Amino acid sequence: MVLPGGNNPVRNYGARVGDLVVAYNPANDSLVYAIINDQGPAHNLGEGSVLLNMTLLGLTEFPKNRKATYKLVPRNDIIIAIIPQSANYNRIRPYTAANIHKRVRDWLAEVGIRTKDDFRLLGDRVGN
Repeated sequence: MVLPGGNNPVRNYGARVGDLVVAYNPANDSLVYAIINDQGPAHNLGEGSVLLNMTLLGLTEFPKNRKATYKLVPRNDIIIAIIPQSANYNRIRPYTAANIHKRVRDWLAEVGIRTKDDFRLLGDRVGN
């Protein structure tokens, strides 16, 4: 995931490159764990990687061209939870999907979020 640059609410709450992310697509019940790996321009809200968006949409075939890549943007609301100051939480190298998955699951378990239903309830409490 790309973190928006500049002065914005996401950064003001402490999100930084390296922090862990949970993304949830309520349209297909897809829960994805990720990491903020880059910072973008100040005027952009940030963006997900091709793989993040594919996983949120339940797709497994990579796009063949740029036009197909643009179709990977979810059309419905996605719940994004950034875990501030988590860049060093149980860091496992190299950064692999499995290692990121483990780190996020461990952090969520520590704070009492163990299922998708727990995450959905969290989204409802913060207003999606």
